[in-house]
Amino acid sequence: MRKSVLVLVAVGVFSSICSALPAYIDQNLMSWQRGDAGSTWQDWTFDNGNNPSVPDNYFNPYGNPNDATMFGPVINFTGEDGSVPFMWKDGVWMGDPLMALIQVPNTQDPNPVKYIWFEMKYKMVDMLMPEVSPAGNNFQVERTYLKDTLTADDWHVMTIGWTIKPNPNMEWFSFGLWGTGGFLDSVSIDTLCTIPEPATMLMAGLGLGALRLFRKRN
Repeated sequence: MRKSVLVLVAVGVFSSICSALPAYIDQNLMSWQRGDAGSTWQDWTFDNGNNPSVPDNYFNPYGNPNDATMFGPVINFTGEDGSVPFMWKDGVWMGDPLMALIQVPNTQDPNPVKYIWFEMKYKMVDMLMPEVSPAGNNFQVERTYLKDTLTADDWHVMTIGWTIKPNPNMEWFSFGLWGTGGFLDSVSIDTLCTIPEPATMLMAGLGLGALRLFRKRN
């Protein structure tokens, strides 16, 4: 009997962990695993009233704590006029309006593509759609996926996929919630900077070597 109870408890805990995963992981929309080379992940759950800037759980080895423009993943809230009319209550952040700006640093290597999955759980009357803005110029941003699901308890779960070519050394995510009942329950962001395959790097090296040899001969 006791073993059965322990099994049921273990199953319940495992189910709660799985249900807490972003939909892009739970539904196998993301093509890589958390922890793969070149990947980052950051989750804000707002489970307590502590400073919500730093993610509750994250892995992001990039950024420079000595550089104010290149530190780790953070989320900042402000009002529309720059004030701070938001507050934490019962595991969510609320405000009217509630503006969010999230910074996620990347690798400094000029890899060809950056893949992004973003998800937020929220309630609102009006909304400023989430956008991603690379730090710098000459980047191609494409939204590859968008789905907004309404749960049984009237929460929205918005899932978005983006690609950025080439990868920037940092990107900013922004969105806003307006109206009575503007609540933010969670935010998750997973990213992957593609790393050239060894064969590709070898071919590139051979190409540069051949070019140098050709220049010397001519």
